[in-house]
Amino acid sequence: MDLALRDITHSFGTKRALESVSFDLPSGMVTGFVGNNGAGKSTAIRVLIGLISADAGHVLADGRPITEEARRRIGYVPEERGLYQQDKVFEQLMYIARTFGLSKERASFYVKSGLSQFGIEKYADHKLGDLSLGNQQRVQIICSLLGDPDALVLDEPFSGLDPQAVSELADILRVIARSGKPVLFSSHQLDVVEDVSDRVIFIQDGQVLAEDLIENLTGQRKFHVAFEDSYGVHQSENAETPTQLTELIHTIQTQGFSIIDVTSEKRGLIHVFREHSSHREEVA
Repeated sequence: MDLALRDITHSFGTKRALESVSFDLPSGMVTGFVGNNGAGKSTAIRVLIGLISADAGHVLADGRPITEEARRRIGYVPEERGLYQQDKVFEQLMYIARTFGLSKERASFYVKSGLSQFGIEKYADHKLGDLSLGNQQRVQIICSLLGDPDALVLDEPFSGLDPQAVSELADILRVIARSGKPVLFSSHQLDVVEDVSDRVIFIQDGQVLAEDLIENLTGQRKFHVAFEDSYGVHQSENAETPTQLTELIHTIQTQGFSIIDVTSEKRGLIHVFREHSSHREEVA
């Protein structure tokens, strides 16, 4: 199921939280949703899954206005972990599965399969609160996947996790996406988004700044040319494109300076985000 937002606007009283927000969530890909606190990430997610209604605009599923039936096929992991800390993992998941309308046998199948897939079957009879944060997040994701939904949406799923748990959760999201589902997760951790995602959406002050494949956004390299001037002083200049690099080298050589080294570095998402943010501020 491909999902999309089109021209979504939403306000809380006099505060405009989203302004004509549009983006796509293609199936089979992990999309990172990036923005500072208060940028509009959680509001957009809640509109997407139907927790709140937009003032204007449309949510689409496979190119058509989304139905309630289609929304029920979206697995959702909220930022605030909503499961009960004192309840046992298996019993809690079984209860939730049954509320989805699954038979006892079918519910047991999904719960046991999920616990096995995520490698935490040994914790089935443990209280949720006795598990590590990483394993609690695994249980939360298993809960969202009960009934085999067609899409998965997660709000700040990496918050509070240690590096090992982040790495393991990233692998899980990739596997889910490769099964043909769209996966969207929000975060303000740009290094995690760059490592996990196929695509990224930047949002700031309720407006989308950019949306593209990670490789398209970070594919541009910055070039550094180190040289020695006529006084024997080491200098360096930067170039943004191969053409600029060629021109820079030519200029340096024309001036009779000696080139010491030419290096390049790939732009990270943090640089891309800063560029788009700065450009928006200049336009504003």
